[in-house]
Amino acid sequence: MSEFTELLGEIIKEGNLTVYGLAKECDIDRTVLQKAITEGKKINYDTFIKIYEELKNVIGGNRIKLLYEKFSEEYYGLEEMNTIRFIRNRLLEMRKNEEVIDECKRNGDILNDFKISANQCIDNDYNDIQKKIINEVYKIIEDELNRAHNKKTKARIWMRFPTDWKFLRKLILYSVTLSRNPEKIDFIYCLPGPKRSENKDLKLLENYFTACEFAQYGFNTCSGLDEKSDAYFELVPYYIITGNKIFAIYKDGSYSINENMQEVNKMASSFSKIISDEEFFMKEVQMDLFSMISVPETCKQKNIIENICNDIDIATYYDKEIFKEALPSDIDSREGLIYILNLYNESLREGYRRINFTMDSVLKFVKGEDKDRWIHNSKVTKEKKLEILENIMNDIDTSKVELSMLISDKIKYHSKLNIRLISERMISCEGRLYVGEEMKETVSFLISPVINKHLRNYNQYISNSECCLNHNQSKRVFEMLIKGLSNIN
Repeated sequence: MSEFTELLGEIIKEGNLTVYGLAKECDIDRTVLQKAITEGKKINYDTFIKIYEELKNVIGGNRIKLLYEKFSEEYYGLEEMNTIRFIRNRLLEMRKNEEVIDECKRNGDILNDFKISANQCIDNDYNDIQKKIINEVYKIIEDELNRAHNKKTKARIWMRFPTDWKFLRKLILYSVTLSRNPEKIDFIYCLPGPKRSENKDLKLLENYFTACEFAQYGFNTCSGLDEKSDAYFELVPYYIITGNKIFAIYKDGSYSINENMQEVNKMASSFSKIISDEEFFMKEVQMDLFSMISVPETCKQKNIIENICNDIDIATYYDKEIFKEALPSDIDSREGLIYILNLYNESLREGYRRINFTMDSVLKFVKGEDKDRWIHNSKVTKEKKLEILENIMNDIDTSKVELSMLISDKIKYHSKLNIRLISERMISCEGRLYVGEEMKETVSFLISPVINKHLRNYNQYISNSECCLNHNQSKRVFEMLIKGLSNIN
């Protein structure tokens, strides 16, 4: 007997339910449920979801949440469940980072003088060495930003350190996003590849999320392809190079600061050569201007799309005429962008989708208050909005869309982060990037079956968890919104 089947039997008994009655309400075979409880036989995902939804309605509470967790551990396996939990925690961390950055920008003190305190990046569970490193790095970055500002030149912040060093990664993120002139920073973050002793999949995911997070604020990253590249960094594995210093962190946790300009220039030259060597390094999130993208063939042939994080993918239901109306008239390469957006979204409208959305996002779309990265929904007519919403409802009715509504007080994502699985191999992510001194809206395509698989499992897990309304509940909300929009004069 597994922990899941034991718990299921206990919940049925505690709730004064019968196997026959529960199976009838769930429209499942009674013998399947009976064998699960008495013999520990495994049940499939769809059967469990029927049981889970019924028990949630009849009993509810923490025991039902625990039942969902225990089934998920059995269904995905404990190792994959740990990966799913890692994804969830990392996405929540990105949201918290965004809130800190937004609050600092509203207050204005950090934008003007870069007086961010290193204490904001120090959690209680950091050890003394980590706290010392944070304070040293804080001073080095502040000195570099001030040096560049006084000399009216670009600040240089080149670095290599593990993305799972949360204490340092967070400080760097705050530093570059909250500096006086982020576009004046020559920023390179080299993400080390996984070592033999590390979980390779978790490392890949951590690197990808770090790349996505930095991309939301205009900064790109590059990543070591394999352990072979780490040979370059055997002596000094982790470091930060500025315009006049090298901050080196050694294997034993000790560190040093070198201000010898000959050594600084030599190190910078070596670093430039390494990251430009395509044999060893690649762009983790290769951000191209959206207007320059030619839609990959795999996108046209894809049979699935899942939206990870944030809003309902309403833009996948737009057509060329809507893009013409809704795109700002002064946007660069407007006609080319209209063509590419239409081609891209025609591709995404085919096949099965799993869509997560928030109530706020749909209300903003209905009211015309949403200002999308690419289009202004306020320019879309009421008739077109109804047509789009009805097309979505038609896809729901024909089972082309699996719909879930995120409950915002239970889970929140970075407001600008939008990751889509557009095939079984390909992932797209929207972001921003400084081109020269101007920030441009961008999109990336990454081919990674490994990351794709983990994100798909995460999305399935979260879509049926207590963090979301289920498909039928979400559908009813959608029907009410369509009815409400129809009645607006």
